[in-house]
Amino acid sequence: MSQDIANLIDKEGKQEIIDQESVVNQDFGKLGTLTLDTTIKEVSIPANFMMGFGYNPRLSEAGERLDILQYFSWMKVLQEKGIANKWFIWDASCYAIVNSARGKNFKKLGDNPEAESILEFLMNELARPKKQQIRDNCELRGAYLRKAMEIVGMKTGFNAKYIDAKKVIEQDPGYAIALEFALEYVQDLEKTTPDLIARINPKNPNPVSKLYLPLEIAETIYLRETYDALVKFGPDKEEDFDKCIIGFNEDNNTSYATIRCNPGPRKSGYLDDELSVRTSSPDKYVKELLDRDKPYRDFVRSFLASVETEKRDLLSSTLFFRDQLKQGRLEMEVIR
Repeated sequence: MSQDIANLIDKEGKQEIIDQESVVNQDFGKLGTLTLDTTIKEVSIPANFMMGFGYNPRLSEAGERLDILQYFSWMKVLQEKGIANKWFIWDASCYAIVNSARGKNFKKLGDNPEAESILEFLMNELARPKKQQIRDNCELRGAYLRKAMEIVGMKTGFNAKYIDAKKVIEQDPGYAIALEFALEYVQDLEKTTPDLIARINPKNPNPVSKLYLPLEIAETIYLRETYDALVKFGPDKEEDFDKCIIGFNEDNNTSYATIRCNPGPRKSGYLDDELSVRTSSPDKYVKELLDRDKPYRDFVRSFLASVETEKRDLLSSTLFFRDQLKQGRLEMEVIR
């Protein structure tokens, strides 16, 4: 497909660009619509896409949410439409340490620490014995993401690569360089757009928490430079982050685009939400939840439509993919 992503949007630079009714079986409903932001320099399609997945604190006790397949459904659809070429699945669960690292130790690095010092500090904090639960959940998130990739590609060609942010931080100096650029840019944003930064930064006194935005920007820089991933995909709630990412690329006159999807009736699929189907959910609970909650039932139907390859009713399909996703944890435990 020889055209630009910019051709899919209006002159205002933002529009709902894909009506899934044309690409998803009507019997299963629609995935929804997408919103696109792009730099002045257009991104040609098909392009390499990336999506970062954050942390879920209850994976060890409750398992993964089936809702995470929503994003992989979109990935499959965008690839089939000839918009996405290859997907890079960025496992950012290790960023969870930002919210629980010791602020007093971080302050010892000085007012403007270098990226390498920051990353060394974060990895040391993550390695502390008290952070075993975080490490366990990070390992599980990786296992579930790899299994989700496998599920989507079971009977279709799904071109994707899993990347563990922790391993990149520990092994590739290119990420520290990307973070250095991101830190400088965020310092500028704190002066020019304080309201935007205030919406993004957590409302807590821990200075380490302010690292989350530069880490998010750094991952897009790293993946763009390393894998030519020119499009970031994610849920609507990431709009403010996307504004910063697009702004960075505009300032550097580089091509980049961000695309966001509807979140559905629950929290974003990679976060925690008790009222959802999980890999630990009993059959009876799944049936009751789908029966009583029509918005959620329609949501599950919509994202399973693009990964389902058999003629199953919704309950059977839901239970099948719950069990498939559960295999991620079981296979990880066997390897251990």
